[in-house]
Amino acid sequence: MFIKFIFFVVFLGLITLLLGITFIFRVIRSIFGIPEPQKTRRRTSANTTGFHKKSADDSTKSSQRKKIFDHTDGEYVDFEDVKDNKE
Repeated sequence: MFIKFIFFVVFLGLITLLLGITFIFRVIRSIFGIPEPQKTRRRTSANTTGFHKKSADDSTKSSQRKKIFDHTDGEYVDFEDVKDNKE
């Protein structure tokens, strides 16, 4: 019975230690402005020259980033009311 209690206390201590270390690293990252490492969902394979192949997702992302609006869009234009004298 006593051995089970000791294992339980050690297990809780390890979990608490891991959570504490994680919290400390997050605080240190936020203080020094270190970004969190990015998690990659897909792996890119290297071709024979050692460069990474460009996937279809990368090419669609670059095409989606093209500028939609012209630099003149949204500019103020003087309005002038024109009356029709067709009557």
